[in-house]
Amino acid sequence: MKKDYQHKINRGICFCIIKNVFFKTYKQRKMFYTTWDQYKMFSAKHIVWGGSLLKHTVINFNQMLETVNKNGRKHEYSIDDMQVYDDYLHYKRDYINHPYYEKIEYHLFPKENIGIYFLTQYQNLNIVDADVYQYYVDMASVKKVQEQWIIKDLYLDFIIKSDKNYYVVDIDEFNDAIKSMELDKDDISCALSGLDNILKGYYKSFDINEFINSLIDKYSKEEFKIFDNTRRLNYGT
Repeated sequence: MKKDYQHKINRGICFCIIKNVFFKTYKQRKMFYTTWDQYKMFSAKHIVWGGSLLKHTVINFNQMLETVNKNGRKHEYSIDDMQVYDDYLHYKRDYINHPYYEKIEYHLFPKENIGIYFLTQYQNLNIVDADVYQYYVDMASVKKVQEQWIIKDLYLDFIIKSDKNYYVVDIDEFNDAIKSMELDKDDISCALSGLDNILKGYYKSFDINEFINSLIDKYSKEEFKIFDNTRRLNYGT
């Protein structure tokens, strides 16, 4: 009973923080209220991997390999170009088996609790901008183990589409993970900290590249570099 009561308090705190701190304008709050009302109606999801739906990603420097574990499945992706600093990881790789995304560029900032994906599309596609993600930001925590970093996805995501509209998504999954005690108080704190960082950073100029570059300048000092390798360069940058 005491645990149930505490988690109800935690959920209430999360809701109040997100509602009152992150969503400043009436339009943003209205969008959030709709999402909140919808996700309260969702039932708990089926637990299938490692006791949860939680996604874990392992990036191995020496193997230049990204391994994604989610929903009981493991996917491995070869990385073409990677640099790692004490508190910043950057890579480029192909986007595998997707009809209109060709490449991925990833920026991971452990101290900011965010991982930012920039998605490059194939040329001359006949698709609506509103249907295409341009930037996808995971709220995450990172554990560093020798030559690999283990990234824990904390459900909350921030996306920017090609039409420049932006959204906070997967609040329903975040809520379910809190209710099922899949996320502990440290996970919740990291998720909200990451969301706070990306929203405040983006709202400064509504230019996510400016925000990314400011973090790169902060964390990519040459003396902090611990790994740099290129398998092949075919990105034209």
